[in-house]
Amino acid sequence: MSKFKVGDSVDALRYYMYDLITTNNCCEKIKEEKEMNKVLNLWYDRKKKAIKKRYDNLREEFNEQYGSIQSFNELVDKFNKDLEELYNFDKATEQFVLTENAPSNVIKYKVDTNRIDDEFNRMYREKIKQDYQEIDDIREEVEAQLSLSNDLEYQRKILKKYGIINKVTEKISE
Repeated sequence: MSKFKVGDSVDALRYYMYDLITTNNCCEKIKEEKEMNKVLNLWYDRKKKAIKKRYDNLREEFNEQYGSIQSFNELVDKFNKDLEELYNFDKATEQFVLTENAPSNVIKYKVDTNRIDDEFNRMYREKIKQDYQEIDDIREEVEAQLSLSNDLEYQRKILKKYGIINKVTEKISE
């Protein structure tokens, strides 16, 4: 199991011990880096989700400016509900004059979501790119800073400096 054998020189023993120590130190460094990278990755994922959620909410608000979308959806929902009630009434009264034609209704008109999405993207594309680029830049910079030292306290200091972990609670920032 060991590389060192009885009868090897003292230099061989020294080399073996040096190799063993540096390997263990390297493993510890890698472990600490992975722990800090987990923190950084978790922060990054949360920030990406927050950006997505913010723009999803903004998209909903954007769609509200078109009153016809809400009216259309309400009309289609009411029609489907009323049709389902009529079908159930037909079955309950055992008239059986209505039968299923398709798993869903086909409506002659639909909301042009492509046009609305294009308009939203035209307005917000650059801002969305900037928001994602900002957290990408922070992530790259922090990764570079973390790679400078394997000292755990130094790494914590860097994560606090960039607001990735809270200075007081040491929990990952939202």
